[in-house]
Amino acid sequence: MMKRMSVLDQFDASVRNNGITLVCGLPRVGRTSLLADLQSRRTDTKHCQEVAGVPHEAGIFVLDDVGVASVDAIIAKVRQADKCGLQRHLVVAPNDLATMDCLQTALTGIVDVVEVPPLQINEVAAGMITQSSAEGPIIDTIAGASPPRNKERFDLDQHWLRGGLPQSLNAESDAQSFDWRCKMLESLLIRDYTRWDIQRTFQLRDVFIWLARRNGSELGATGYLDFKRQELISFVHVLERLGLVRRLFNTAPETKPKIFVRDTGILYALLGIETSIQLRSHSSIGSSFESYAMEALILAANGTCKANFYRKKGSRGEDEIDLVLDFPSQNDRLVAIEFKVGSARKEENGFHNGCADLKVAKQDQFVVHSGEKPVFGTGVPRLDLKTAIKRIAEIARVSS
Repeated sequence: MMKRMSVLDQFDASVRNNGITLVCGLPRVGRTSLLADLQSRRTDTKHCQEVAGVPHEAGIFVLDDVGVASVDAIIAKVRQADKCGLQRHLVVAPNDLATMDCLQTALTGIVDVVEVPPLQINEVAAGMITQSSAEGPIIDTIAGASPPRNKERFDLDQHWLRGGLPQSLNAESDAQSFDWRCKMLESLLIRDYTRWDIQRTFQLRDVFIWLARRNGSELGATGYLDFKRQELISFVHVLERLGLVRRLFNTAPETKPKIFVRDTGILYALLGIETSIQLRSHSSIGSSFESYAMEALILAANGTCKANFYRKKGSRGEDEIDLVLDFPSQNDRLVAIEFKVGSARKEENGFHNGCADLKVAKQDQFVVHSGEKPVFGTGVPRLDLKTAIKRIAEIARVSS
């Protein structure tokens, strides 16, 4: 199994500059495996079973599956090292959002967060990880979960359908994958989120399904079910902190954000879509591909850019750009992207109008489509997703 080098590189950068690194990610995303990779990669790293086992000496010490009961002890360890000037760094994987929140709040200024996202198309397609030994306590709550297995050939539709959680991606069948995702979500959504003003009676799954059916839509002021706007805002905040959704803001100020479900496997579990045939015939295919491709491109930029969308009333209707990436270290260089299902579809006129308004350079405008090969010729290049990921990664490297 090859290592997820981009995430490991983030670990290296984090431990150089902070007293503690928190490792966040969805259940079963592979945090434990990555922490093991970190230990094998660095000779100064040691795993500790509990906080009391962290010695008073320099080095990097890993604590996995940490609960809220250990928060005070971890804070004391970090502050002790900071006070003494001890070059001791903790890498901590909290097992819930409350633990993460407590540590971030108490250790502001010396804490960093590294996210372990689901596997993206470029990682899977390149064979970087086709099997994961992701370990974690949530597996005990999911009956019938089968171990992951190797895949012989990359299948874009399968990755798009199942998402990037290793156990889902490598399941024996679409049915098993779907069942696993539904049970994982259930285990995640029944947790206690009253800390964020979400009452136990709040139907989290129903509201998440409501959001999934509006995937890629702006979060407006009306149209809710039997819940209040503030309750929805609190829930979206929690979903964002968990890594389940991404809020995308318009380049224009004082506008409403769009909400996207980040992993399409989770999106399809919420929508009840179990097979690629159902995916291809479903009305959500356009917005789901937008989620799928957008997430991969934003992650390919490796934190070097800001992500927005563009929408503005033009002379002939709405001018819109699906994704605008802003690279501040390159004099706010802008990259404008439109998403299309199918390689034959071209950009809309509103895309050109938006690019002209934002003054996006011609070489930084392209369409990303769901086909397998790039299409060049007259007009804006139409890139397949893997080619687009490489392009964004190249631009991001200039920022490094």
